[in-house]
Amino acid sequence: MDMDKWTLQLLNAGIVDEGQYTCIIQHRDKGSPKVIHTSECLLHVIANYSQPEITWLDTGELKSNEYLNLSCSSSGGYPEPKQMTWLISHENITYGLIRHMDVSQDAVTKLYNVTSKLNITVPTNTLTNISCLLHLGEQLGILVSVPLGIEIQGEEMEQVKTNFFGPVIAVIVLITLLLGFVILKKNGNISSTNQ
Repeated sequence: MDMDKWTLQLLNAGIVDEGQYTCIIQHRDKGSPKVIHTSECLLHVIANYSQPEITWLDTGELKSNEYLNLSCSSSGGYPEPKQMTWLISHENITYGLIRHMDVSQDAVTKLYNVTSKLNITVPTNTLTNISCLLHLGEQLGILVSVPLGIEIQGEEMEQVKTNFFGPVIAVIVLITLLLGFVILKKNGNISSTNQ
């Protein structure tokens, strides 16, 4: 408390310090103190969340038309966030999905940790970007994860490549055989004229 500046400073403020404070100014004049001013103040405490981070829940190779299991988490923040949204972008289309958000609060620090899970089929033969957004409220804004880029070549694409390259290779072999035959025929004609 600074009596010269009439200020109160809270050092190492924590979540437990949040709440309503009342400032009372008294004047002592010949006897008991007399209240000359009262003021109310609401203290809000904010702790920054970590940047949301996307992790794979599956181990092993991801194949076309299989489900992709992802988790997004952020920790060490206050107050409790509003929601977590998933953004999925592919082929110039972006759409959002809202999934259940698990919230836990540390018993000592009172800080929140949040997690959301996503289970989707990933489109094949196109680059898909997946991001996670943590909505903290109107005044605090939104935190965004680093986008996760996924591109899976489907079996149909591999089949098209095989079907395309098969005939091309056959044509190349046929042209090579024909050229070889023409060269041999020409060489045969040259040999027969030399004899």
